[in-house]
Amino acid sequence: MYSIKNHRLHYNNNPVAYERTPNSSGTIEPDWLVMHYTASGNYTSVIRWLTNSQARASAHLVIGYDGAVTQLAPFNIKTWHAGQSFWKGKSGLNSNTIGIELVNKGYAVAAEDESIRAKHRNGGPTRNWQVYPEAQLEVALEIAVTLRDKYELTEVVGHDDISPGRKSDPGPAFDMRHFRGRMFGRESDDSPFDLDISEGTAIVDTGGIDDPLNMRLWPSLESAIVEKIPDGTKVILIRKNPGQHSHWSEIFYNNQIGWVVTRYLVDG
Repeated sequence: MYSIKNHRLHYNNNPVAYERTPNSSGTIEPDWLVMHYTASGNYTSVIRWLTNSQARASAHLVIGYDGAVTQLAPFNIKTWHAGQSFWKGKSGLNSNTIGIELVNKGYAVAAEDESIRAKHRNGGPTRNWQVYPEAQLEVALEIAVTLRDKYELTEVVGHDDISPGRKSDPGPAFDMRHFRGRMFGRESDDSPFDLDISEGTAIVDTGGIDDPLNMRLWPSLESAIVEKIPDGTKVILIRKNPGQHSHWSEIFYNNQIGWVVTRYLVDG
């Protein structure tokens, strides 16, 4: 059974393996959990790299295929796992999140490894993605629930949620809907995102122009287009004109989250 004492993870009242990372700075009060994959299948080498100052990257925990756990920093210390990131009106998410690295090769999967063939919901080609073993997922879930209870976490996301287009982990082989649902006491979520934060729905209205509405990864005309939404389509409105993005709205459409220019939306 997992527990947390002085921001250190324990199992059956004994601290888990600990290897201090130098890639950390300052203290945090965590709100959310971020899941990653390591893009490597070697538990030992991952820990060695994330505790090397040259990596300029780290996380709070690494979980191996068999459920082995190593902690790299106390949970109230900022680790460098999120990088450039944005979610629910906050950016620079190293400052309010706990990061867990799951040993997994991602789409660098070898032929002999168990994998699924899928396209990432953020775009890109159809690829083989390494499957996460059940032992690893069960340990990750138990730890996630322990973290939720200790720090009153309100969200779990993937690196690919908070840095879409830049990061692909934990990828389509990780069932975030199921993981999030179980972490927060539900059997499974109905969608890959918690849409109870939404402001309702909206309808795309391009004013009669021929082109569909471009949905972009980020609130910028220079950002990549992830979907083209036909005129008259109903979408879920997550946030309208938030903060510095006063002419943009964040929406959910076709199993993806993205941004559109607000003037092309009407109440729906």
